[in-house]
Amino acid sequence: MTFYNGTPTGNQHADLEPARYVHLAINQIREIAEFYKTSDKPVHVMLVHVEMLLYILDKVPHMSHLVKQPEVKEWMDAFYNWFARTKLPAKHKPEIKQSADDLFARVQALKENSSH
Repeated sequence: MTFYNGTPTGNQHADLEPARYVHLAINQIREIAEFYKTSDKPVHVMLVHVEMLLYILDKVPHMSHLVKQPEVKEWMDAFYNWFARTKLPAKHKPEIKQSADDLFARVQALKENSSH
């Protein structure tokens, strides 16, 4: 096994392990986006997965290429359409919308062509 350095991902067996977590977050977002396409239930969970995806990618920015912008547009459309038709607590709606705007802006700023 080749070691590059002493960091947790500093060897050839561990350097791709974070991709599992990136894929897990993406898959969670996909599932929720699919649910949001037909639901008007106030199940407000997508943004936590978007936030976790960004948290992971802050640690491993070279894996941002795993996020495909056309798919991000689908996530956003699903979220905002769900948000518009779902009865959420009125006092929290502006903050939820602002959180979504901020998080999706950060995801849109990711570069698909980033790699090692």
